[in-house]
Amino acid sequence: MTYFAHPLLGKRLPMPEDPELAQARVLTRELQSHADMLTRELQYISRPEAQTRAQADLAAVRRQLDRLHDRFPGVADAPDTLAS
Repeated sequence: MTYFAHPLLGKRLPMPEDPELAQARVLTRELQSHADMLTRELQYISRPEAQTRAQADLAAVRRQLDRLHDRFPGVADAPDTLAS
């Protein structure tokens, strides 16, 4: 964790998290949850066209996750501090 010296209190306080990184972390969590749901659904889809659509959706979600991890490498490393 990063700290800064507070000029008036004379003590070290935790740095607030970068808002873009915090938003990326929330979006990553939601996209991962959606990818997990699509993966489970693929096990039960019997129609070929529905399976093709679900696979395309899953591929799109995975691409978005990859882009987020490329743009915000700290998303995968930083702990999730938001309540679920």
